[in-house]
Amino acid sequence: MNVFDTTERAPGEQGARLSKAEVTPPARMLTWRGVDGGRLESARVLTSGGRLRALGQIIAAATDDTPALTVSYELHLDDQGGVRRLLVHSITAEEERHLSISHSREGIWLVDRGDNLTGGEQRVERTELDGALDVDLAGSALFATLPVNRLGLTPESGAQDVPMAFVGLPDLAVEPVQRRYELVRDEPEGRIVALTSNESTVELVMDADGFTLDCPGLARRI
Repeated sequence: MNVFDTTERAPGEQGARLSKAEVTPPARMLTWRGVDGGRLESARVLTSGGRLRALGQIIAAATDDTPALTVSYELHLDDQGGVRRLLVHSITAEEERHLSISHSREGIWLVDRGDNLTGGEQRVERTELDGALDVDLAGSALFATLPVNRLGLTPESGAQDVPMAFVGLPDLAVEPVQRRYELVRDEPEGRIVALTSNESTVELVMDADGFTLDCPGLARRI
């Protein structure tokens, strides 16, 4: 049964509600294909100021180093663009793993390795992860350029060393790593970001909203 709203509203109230809806950023669906054809990542992303909520999934075929796997994640960034919480669920033919990692305003990371799906013992670790504010999820193109957004990098900013919490796949191990980001130039295809990790540098391409378009050696957006 259809029910019509006949509530009387003050003049201008309906227009105010419409205006509020109009300024709410719409959600986006972003999809990346692995450069080797064996990986696909898709994420629904909703942003509001510095805040971000992303629901994503990675499906990857087996390689010489890793088994075939499916990974789902839920990421929340705070109003400064730093990670507030990340949930990851990793599935291979042999096992399932679950990880919850959250960051407090006091700078403490809570890493919960308990696997409630299989009745595993809950294990929560408190750590500072070398002062990290960002997370890098292995094999994810979405996470690759998020620190650029938080730092508000420009070509004039120069290179910035960024401590990060790195989440490995499929074991979901968490360790502190150091990355270096530099927004080097703007080109017609997008903004070029030099990312240095383990003394190796690649040039990422990101769109005007700061999301990855091309991550050399990993994936391109489709």
